[in-house]
Amino acid sequence: MLLQLEFKNLATFPVARLEFSQGLNILSGMSGAGKSVLLKALGLVLGGRFSQKLIREGQDKAEVSALFILEPHLLEVWRDRLDLKGDEILIQRQFRREGRSINYLNDAMIGSDTLQQLGATLAQTLDQDEALGLRDPWLQLQWLDTYGEIHLETYRDVYRKWKSGQDRLQELQREVKTQSQQRQFMEFQYEELRKINLREGELAELEEEHQLLAHSVEIDESVAVLCEVSDTFSNAAMRPLEQLLRLLKDHAQFSALIEEGRSLQIEAEEWSRALRASLSNMEADPARLMEVETRLRELRSALKKFHMSEAELVAHVSELELQLTKPPAEIEMQKLEKEVAELEVKARQQALKLDQWRGKVALQLSAEINKRLATLEMDGDRFSIQISQEQVLGPKGMSKIDFLLKPTAEGPSMTLAECASGGERSRALLAISSALAKSMKSSLLVFDEIDTNIGSRLGRPISEAFLSLAEATQVICVTHLAPVAACGDKHFMVEKGTQHSLVRELLEQERLSELAQMIAGEKNSKSALEQAEHMLKQYRGCRA
Repeated sequence: MLLQLEFKNLATFPVARLEFSQGLNILSGMSGAGKSVLLKALGLVLGGRFSQKLIREGQDKAEVSALFILEPHLLEVWRDRLDLKGDEILIQRQFRREGRSINYLNDAMIGSDTLQQLGATLAQTLDQDEALGLRDPWLQLQWLDTYGEIHLETYRDVYRKWKSGQDRLQELQREVKTQSQQRQFMEFQYEELRKINLREGELAELEEEHQLLAHSVEIDESVAVLCEVSDTFSNAAMRPLEQLLRLLKDHAQFSALIEEGRSLQIEAEEWSRALRASLSNMEADPARLMEVETRLRELRSALKKFHMSEAELVAHVSELELQLTKPPAEIEMQKLEKEVAELEVKARQQALKLDQWRGKVALQLSAEINKRLATLEMDGDRFSIQISQEQVLGPKGMSKIDFLLKPTAEGPSMTLAECASGGERSRALLAISSALAKSMKSSLLVFDEIDTNIGSRLGRPISEAFLSLAEATQVICVTHLAPVAACGDKHFMVEKGTQHSLVRELLEQERLSELAQMIAGEKNSKSALEQAEHMLKQYRGCRA
């Protein structure tokens, strides 16, 4: 429910503030006074597009704000998403002439997309051209389901599974088209790398072995010289060391030094033996050297060809092996095709049940709307809801809905948007919205001059229809009909001065004068004032 609407520097309004009632709120004023600006301000609060042309001349920015109380069903939807602490929300928007705009919800910034989604649930603006979504069959279908309390959970569960299977099936079909070539390529790579039979660390081992084999002659010569030197030292040092040990055995200060020399002589012998043992197999082997060089060229060529390191190439072989052992996409596709076909059968069965339920609800809703049309002097017109089936499954089934009107007994039924005149469309709009007020789940309905082209004799039934509608939801109505204006809980009048426009809530006497103006075209006509007073008393009596 909308509590307050305020805006500054919008079009011809320097400032405006309106406080609305829970029931029926009336807006009136001469043509061109600025009533459309008020509706534009409300539309902006609900996320509508802004044009810099709307900023009042001489000003740099415009502002709009509105205070709402969320109905329980809306609070449940938006509480967590908007992190609401209570049921009140204050929406504020600021627009600058250079093009920048900022949106706030309860003093926190909010994105335009989220604001538009929220606004769509807070209010709906209806006029003859929009005609309550007459061009939106999906919206009509939603209202029909809500009106009839038709639950879609069972169908939607099957539909989601079917749709998910369909999406995956399309992916598999694309995979199958490309998988054959890819698999052939992977098999070619894998066979090539399998023949190479690379193992991690092999390259380093071969390079080390190649280094030894390539220099085996030099290594052998060096070993021979070193061993000869070591043996010569060991043999030559043995006798002098033994003699020194014997001669100086009683002199402790030399014993450590002599023992150290003895250790060097022994270590030389052991080092020589170890060197011979370690490099005993190191001999020139041209055949093995050629074999190692061939293997190195093969491995280095593979690394260069695949632009990978040794470790990456080994991992690539493992990945190829894994991919090639996976079952082909055709196998999964065949299995999935069967599952999707079974789900489609179930979904179509559920969709047919929905059509049957909707057919019954459509008869009930049509009967209710025809009763309301009769009260609006359209008892000769027959409203009906046509339900047909689409071939393709959708989120709401296969139902296609059309709101139809048959103006005469002999004439064919046609959609309201196609056949109804402005007056008929307005009355049909009011009858339909009255019947669907709760189903639309909007806390506010805004009617923009839907009484245009409707004669004054229909003022009473039109006003009674608005009274009935206001019992179900909050209503703002822009009207030129005095009976409609008289039944409002609050009445606001828009006036345009020489420099700016203003809007104000009318007091009792002002309201009588405005009703007299709407009745007779003059505010001071005695008979018109008497009629206005009678209307106010009459509708207050109805409310009591």
